[in-house]
Amino acid sequence: MARINRTFVLTLLIAASTIFLLIQLFNYRQYSSKFPLLYSVDYCI
Repeated sequence: MARINRTFVLTLLIAASTIFLLIQLFNYRQYSSKFPLLYSVDYCI
């Protein structure tokens, strides 16, 4: 039972982090469209 819960929590964590990263990427793209220079500098790094 503990093993099933652990895998479920792990899957939930991966899904949550993936969604969070996608939201961050979307927000970053919206932000970078206002500041193209900032985006180009970060993109080079």
